[in-house]
Amino acid sequence: MKKRSSEKSELTELTVSMVLSVLFFTAVFWIFPVIPIVIVLMSGLSFTVFLTLWLIGLPFTGLAFYYIFKARR
Repeated sequence: MKKRSSEKSELTELTVSMVLSVLFFTAVFWIFPVIPIVIVLMSGLSFTVFLTLWLIGLPFTGLAFYYIFKARR
């Protein structure tokens, strides 16, 4: 009985982890680029500036998500 409970618990944990990973990658690659796109379009800058802003922001986004989810545990 206890083994079945631990299997369900592990399955739940893995499912939650997978969903959080999908949400993270969706946010990083679909939602967060909107901010640099708006900055670039409003400033009339080039696409290279957008890529630079986005690539500079990726590590900070990753760190932010890491600390947010670490604090929740």
